[in-house]
Amino acid sequence: CQRTDDANACYRRLASSLLDSSTLADILDAIHGMESYIPASQDDYFVCHKLTHYLGQESYMRMQSIPAVYEQCSMACGGGCYHGTLESFLDTQYRDAYLSQDMQTLKEAVVRICGLPEDYAMRGTYHQCMHGIGHALMFITNGEVPQSLSFCDFLPAEYQRLCYAGVFMENVGSATGGNAHPSAYIKEDDPLFPCNALEEKYLQACYTTQSIHFALISNRNWEKAADLCYQAPDPYRLDCFLGLGGIQVYDIQDPVRIKEGCAFITPDRGYRNECIKGVILYISSRYGDSALSHMKNFCAEVDDENKEGCYRQIGKTLTLWARTESDLE
Repeated sequence: CQRTDDANACYRRLASSLLDSSTLADILDAIHGMESYIPASQDDYFVCHKLTHYLGQESYMRMQSIPAVYEQCSMACGGGCYHGTLESFLDTQYRDAYLSQDMQTLKEAVVRICGLPEDYAMRGTYHQCMHGIGHALMFITNGEVPQSLSFCDFLPAEYQRLCYAGVFMENVGSATGGNAHPSAYIKEDDPLFPCNALEEKYLQACYTTQSIHFALISNRNWEKAADLCYQAPDPYRLDCFLGLGGIQVYDIQDPVRIKEGCAFITPDRGYRNECIKGVILYISSRYGDSALSHMKNFCAEVDDENKEGCYRQIGKTLTLWARTESDLE
């Protein structure tokens, strides 16, 4: 698919072909097995994430039920299945409402699309749904960042940032938009845009995710990417370094090398520690309920002054994936 003129159409056909011959759960299990045991490059990961988006989209088209698809989805390749499901749902059920500017109908859909936290066995799955709304809004609005964010605002306050992050992630590196929908909210001569042009309530999520853009435009030179984070406004510099630590998880498998990527960041004001915490946070978002061994391997490698922050972040993160208190213990 990467060698074709229309990679997205190819991935869509591939997803359909796979689902013709196997269940979504079995396909994702196979992908997870490959991801876990075969060292992957950055390009391998994003190809994998793209495919899981299309698997979610195609599965919703066949099942016409978010709960039915989510029952088979997993966090393989960063949970793209969850995001693609919502993209397909909004696209098929509410694109007409969007095109006719029936914003009240779309607002009501956004508010109820994920149901309630208690509907999910793991809190992390609910978070993936809320995050997926941001991706789906960008899908249906063709990349309109301000409009997508405005719909995230209708969600409960404690979940809005998850939705914002989905919007900003789709803006800096669309999983399924590709060249068909180049972002109007990225400027070559202004790496901080659109964060420097948005309301304050969006900035924490924006600068966290803008670090992905910094990594891409610096060709994954972590020292140069860190220099761009230093340009972020002081209140949000910590968020940028958190994201910069995290994005390395999608690029590097070796915990020693990830630690070295954070070493370019000064320990002053907790910046390096925030990078370490970001690694743990993004390991969770990549591997979900199978992340513990990856997190432990990383914390074992970090310097003594960063170990407390590292293990503390593991404790926070595991609450997302434990089904019961005894499971968490």
